[in-house]
Amino acid sequence: MINNTKITIVTVVLNAANTIEDTICSVLTQKYLPYEYLIIDGGSIDGTHKILEKYSSNSLIKIIRGKDKGLYDAMNKGIDLARGEVIAFLNADDTYINDRVLLRINNMFKTKNIDACYSDLIYVNKKNVHKVVRYWKSSFYSPKMFHFGWMPPHPTFFCKLSLYHRFGHFNLKYKRHGDFELMLRFFEVHKINARYLPYILVKMRLGGISNRSFFASLFANVESYKAFRENKLTVSFSIFMIFKAYARLLQYFTKPKSSVR
Repeated sequence: MINNTKITIVTVVLNAANTIEDTICSVLTQKYLPYEYLIIDGGSIDGTHKILEKYSSNSLIKIIRGKDKGLYDAMNKGIDLARGEVIAFLNADDTYINDRVLLRINNMFKTKNIDACYSDLIYVNKKNVHKVVRYWKSSFYSPKMFHFGWMPPHPTFFCKLSLYHRFGHFNLKYKRHGDFELMLRFFEVHKINARYLPYILVKMRLGGISNRSFFASLFANVESYKAFRENKLTVSFSIFMIFKAYARLLQYFTKPKSSVR
């Protein structure tokens, strides 16, 4: 264990009583140590707190309750509280694909000289998590790929905690796509060394903040476009929006391949 990377997993939750236990169990069943699991509850009133109470005595879990200014403010709380060398965010309705995800992440950071790594993600039916609806297949990164609508799936993004301290936390101006702005900043502005792991790491239930509907996705994409200005990067609005829409459409026709082994 002494040579392993300590990993911090952060889950932000607000009224997710129907899904949060699946998320917790997918973390606690990981065949890996050391890690810590921070759950940031923004004031749930639907029974989520009762589920969290079941796990409050687990030494790997720290539960933080209190009002916040939204999703990305809560994520920033997680960054400030994290004590791992590497940090990742797992949404309250997402799960890891199997119990060996953190083993593979540790191997990446211990064998490669990298700042971050990311992988693939599958969207599953909200009620039937065995039914795959979309496949977000990522790819190896090259400069300016963000300009053409590319980004890694945020729940698969594992990054050294030190980079958040050097390059900044989530920008609270962005309500829907703060993850896009942060990764745009890390990849395109600060040129971090990130490695693609070509496996599925995460299952995501449909219905999240940026994929609930066509208009929600459109507003999120417009917000993503604004992130280029924020970071003094020039991009064509029409090209970005067309490629962003194309990338989303492609997810419905790409067949999932292997999960992490």
